[in-house]
Amino acid sequence: MLYFLWAQAIMSSTTSSQFRFTTEGFELRIHSHQCDLTYCFLLSCLLLLRTTYHCLFPPSNYPSILSGAQNVTILAFVMQLTLKEILAKHDWISTFTHPPDVASLLRTNEGPSPLQSAGLKTSLERLTAALAELQSDLVLLHNVAASVEAPVSRLQSLEKDYETILSPMRRIPSEIAMEILRRARKGNEFGDTSERRLSGFDVFTIREGPWHLGQVCSSWRNVIETLCPELWATMAVEMPFSYQHLTADTAVEILSVTLERSRNHPLDFYFHYDEFFSEVEEMKPQTMEQCFDIMVGHSKRWRVVEMTLNPSLLPRLSRPRKD
Repeated sequence: MLYFLWAQAIMSSTTSSQFRFTTEGFELRIHSHQCDLTYCFLLSCLLLLRTTYHCLFPPSNYPSILSGAQNVTILAFVMQLTLKEILAKHDWISTFTHPPDVASLLRTNEGPSPLQSAGLKTSLERLTAALAELQSDLVLLHNVAASVEAPVSRLQSLEKDYETILSPMRRIPSEIAMEILRRARKGNEFGDTSERRLSGFDVFTIREGPWHLGQVCSSWRNVIETLCPELWATMAVEMPFSYQHLTADTAVEILSVTLERSRNHPLDFYFHYDEFFSEVEEMKPQTMEQCFDIMVGHSKRWRVVEMTLNPSLLPRLSRPRKD
C-alpha cells in the first residue's frame, strides 16, 4: 500500500532530541537542534519514494539537508495513512445533508432563532475545521504527487526512446525504402510547372525534391543519395535563383552534386536563363554559363530537354559530350 508520511515539529530553544524512523530495513535518524516542518516533510517524502518505488537514496545524502539545523527541539511523529484511510476520513462529506430546520431557513429570508444561531455557529466551526483538515490532506497529496512527477516524466522519456528505436520504420530494408521513394516521386511531380511542360525539382531549392526528402532522416538520405538516381535526374535549373543569397561557387557545386547522384540515368531537365538579369547583375549570368557548360558536358544523357537561353550560349552546344 502507498503510505503518506507526515512529520510535525514543535519548535523549542532549550533541549535537543532525536527523530528515528525505520522501514523495510532502512533506518533514518535525525539528531538536530533546529528542524522545522518543511525538513520533516521533505525527509518523509524521501522515505516514501524509497519505500514505494525502491529508489536508492544513500543515507549520506540526508545529513546535508539538516546541516544548518540549530537550537530547536524536534517532537515529531509520523502517521501512516493509506489512501483509502484518507478518503474514508472524509467520506461523510459526500453524504452530509442539512438538518430540516437549516434547510427550511435556506428556502426563506427569515433569520434563525437564538437557539438555532448557537447550533449553526457550532456546526459552522466544525465544517471550517473539517475543511482545513481536508485542505491540509490535499496539500500533502499534491506534494507527494509532485515528488514523483519527475521520475514519471523521466520514465516516459526513456520509454519513448526505446519505442523509437524499436519502430518498424527502422527495420525496413533499403531496397523497399528505395521503391517507396521512387513511387512517391512518380505520384508527386516536384517544382512549379505553370510556365513549362517539363516538371522537375528546382536544383537550387533545398525545400524541393530529393533535397527535401533527404532531410527526413539519415537512412532516407542514404537511400536517396545512393540508390535513387532517377530522383536526381529530373530537374529545373533556373535563373534568377529562388534563393537570392546563393553564391556562384555554391550553385555550381550543387549542380555538380546533383548530376553525380543521378549517376548514368537519362536526364530530363528545364534550363531557364533570363537575358534581362544578365543586364542587371554581373555574377549570376556568369554562374549560369558555368552551369550550362556542366549540363552540356552531360549531353550524352539528355532525354527530354526544355530551354530558354540567351543566344550567346548556343555555340556552347557544339562542345564534346562527356562519355
